[in-house]
Amino acid sequence: MKVLLGILRLTDQHFAQRDAHKLRGYIGRLWEEYDLLHNHAGDGRLQYRYPLVQYKVLHGIPHIIGLAEGAPLLAKIFLELKTLKIDEKIYENLHLELSHHETEFGDAGEAVTYQFVTPWLALNQQNYQKFRSFVLDWEKHSSVQHEMQVDMLQSILVNNVIAVAKALRYTVEQRHRPIVRVETCEVKFKDQPMLAFKGSFQMNFHLPDFIGLGKSPARGFGTVKRLLP
Repeated sequence: MKVLLGILRLTDQHFAQRDAHKLRGYIGRLWEEYDLLHNHAGDGRLQYRYPLVQYKVLHGIPHIIGLAEGAPLLAKIFLELKTLKIDEKIYENLHLELSHHETEFGDAGEAVTYQFVTPWLALNQQNYQKFRSFVLDWEKHSSVQHEMQVDMLQSILVNNVIAVAKALRYTVEQRHRPIVRVETCEVKFKDQPMLAFKGSFQMNFHLPDFIGLGKSPARGFGTVKRLLP
């Protein structure tokens, strides 16, 4: 199916990847009446759903990604955002670029290759220990090759894609077994070190460029981009 994808870039600024959640916080406070921008209910509670607006820093450039119902909200930000405050620094005279286009989403007849542009937070507290238990001589920044670990990540990846599909009201018809080629890395999440993954995967599924998979896609983690054959 076709889905609307919006991309808003602040092209004259250079941010660190850790600034993505600060950008989200600032935008969410400015337009708190639009829950898609921050994923919180009126009483302040977090809404556990796949975020249709996501904040990322890609190659130093801040991006806001809007998917489906989230895409039209980017036009409001584009027209009304005049200043931006990150930590104690105020940015003015912002240069914004906005684009919208329809992109394919759903089961594909052949394998599509994607790269994780930002680290993929695949594991939660429950499955982290299980993942670690398969390899006793654990090393940081190592390729994931143990069969049980690979199987586990394949299953998690499929569930991540299904979570996006549910948010877009799309039913996944095919049974998927993606090919995952990743290595471990360490990232800071809420000031705590966490195990993450970088690399690529193949799957018979169309995903829009720059959406996130896994934990905390709204903060920029797990961002994917299609690799051309």
